[in-house]
Amino acid sequence: MAQIIDMPKLSDTMTVGTLVKWLKQEGEPVKSGDMLAEVETDKATMELECFFDGTLLRQFAPAGSQVAIGSPLCAIGNPGEKVETPAAVPVPAPKPAAPLPVAAPTPPPAPRPVAPTPVAPALVPVSAPAPAPAPAAQPAVSVQPLLERLEKLEAQLSQAGTGASQARIEALEKKLQETQEQAIAAMVSMREREEAQKAAQAESEALMR
Repeated sequence: MAQIIDMPKLSDTMTVGTLVKWLKQEGEPVKSGDMLAEVETDKATMELECFFDGTLLRQFAPAGSQVAIGSPLCAIGNPGEKVETPAAVPVPAPKPAAPLPVAAPTPPPAPRPVAPTPVAPALVPVSAPAPAPAPAAQPAVSVQPLLERLEKLEAQLSQAGTGASQARIEALEKKLQETQEQAIAAMVSMREREEAQKAAQAESEALMR
């Protein structure tokens, strides 16, 4: 019996995935561990791994299409085996944007009363300016998923060895380089946020002295 491979949930916030391209075509033999396609999530582009041995019988989603989680992507089975197209999960509609609040009209300013001429000017103490509020902390950039992705790609590249095709090795090396760049950018962004928060805190403490 043919095995149906559905769109997996590749991140906590993922609801749909974009099938960027197929790495295996209909009729090609596949085995467990092969990469079938590239899938783009709301966070990164990842490869879809095969967990069965057999032949890629049918592709249910064309390249470039958006597929909901749980919808069928392809079928793997014995050569010549007939496969019926299963029902797809509908892609969830995007949430409508919240309406912008309507600002209330500004009332006209009240007339200022005429102050009597003072006999002697009173000395009014000048209060120190209030310290500027510290900027709100930015959400921390999650680096851990990128590091885990790096470790997985390095393991796949190490296991590929000389038995894998040149195209497979080049694809793994490209993914490894992209993930390394994403991890470096995330760590640099985190460090910049920390330095900005420290500078704002130091400025606030200086104004309060």
